[in-house]
Amino acid sequence: MDLDFTTKTWKEDFCFIVEDKRLYVARNIIALASPVFERMFEAEKEKGEAEMELPGKKFDDVKEFLKCIYPSVIKAVTIKNAYQIVALAEEYQVVALKAKCEACFLRSISTKTHAQDLYRLIKLACLYSLDGLVSKCTTLAADKSLADLDEAEN
Repeated sequence: MDLDFTTKTWKEDFCFIVEDKRLYVARNIIALASPVFERMFEAEKEKGEAEMELPGKKFDDVKEFLKCIYPSVIKAVTIKNAYQIVALAEEYQVVALKAKCEACFLRSISTKTHAQDLYRLIKLACLYSLDGLVSKCTTLAADKSLADLDEAEN
């Protein structure tokens, strides 16, 4: 099933507004996936609300995030979408999805990974507390030549 969240049916009771576009979801599914959304929905202020703006978010990123947590879709985490959704997984405390992103990043690196790519992943790993990724990247970076590391830093 290719759910795109842009059409409201009887199943959806909540709407996220991202970049002036609407994404329709079932509040209970989102709350089960994310303790952050669960708290928002439980809060007195949000109880009566049927929509919420997500300022500063990208529509395609939120849509991809939803596809990765929605039970009727459960899209696989790939290296492409891991970069899109890791920040949202962290922000909304979707621990299982964050772990899948980290596993994807870990599978994508090896001794052949360029120092510049390792630096980029170390920054990302530190930002989102991906400790396993930090460890593997720093181990791999330690085996790079000083010239490669200097070039990557610049």
